[in-house]
Amino acid sequence: MSVIDRAAVIAQARDVRVCMFHVVDDDIQVASEPRTIIDIDEEDRLWFFAWVPYDQVDDELDTRDVTLTIVDDARWVSILGRATPHHENLEQKLVSWGMDPKIENESRAFRPMLFDVSPSTAHYWSSPGSTPVSISMLPDAAVPLLEPRSPIFGAVRHQLSPLTESEHLT
Repeated sequence: MSVIDRAAVIAQARDVRVCMFHVVDDDIQVASEPRTIIDIDEEDRLWFFAWVPYDQVDDELDTRDVTLTIVDDARWVSILGRATPHHENLEQKLVSWGMDPKIENESRAFRPMLFDVSPSTAHYWSSPGSTPVSISMLPDAAVPLLEPRSPIFGAVRHQLSPLTESEHLT
């Protein structure tokens, strides 16, 4: 990642293709599972396919905040965004991605669903224990690097200018 900005975060997601998908449920419990990114569209929405147990379908039909964690080599990125479920035109969308459109579930205990995640913010770490750099993932963001924030400790008290990875690592 030569420049830490929105495009670099999306490029890392394209390269890695697998992330941890975290959501907080109604009981304030964090549910996490590995998911494969099946597509990143022209609006930089990340698309996922999942089998959802029928008894959880109603819960999964809600749009909710999620966090995606992507780790690659010595780069750590956490993407915050909104997950929107899609169950209409499922077979057509799968065909457009080169996936088998025959969705069969012999036990009928699960329902296939697609989710897109519209990213809003990303946090980038260059090493364990380093200060995270917050990056706006909104398409019309004027400044690629924003004030660094720690999800635990809040705002860091200084402003960063755009850096290259080599500058950030020194």
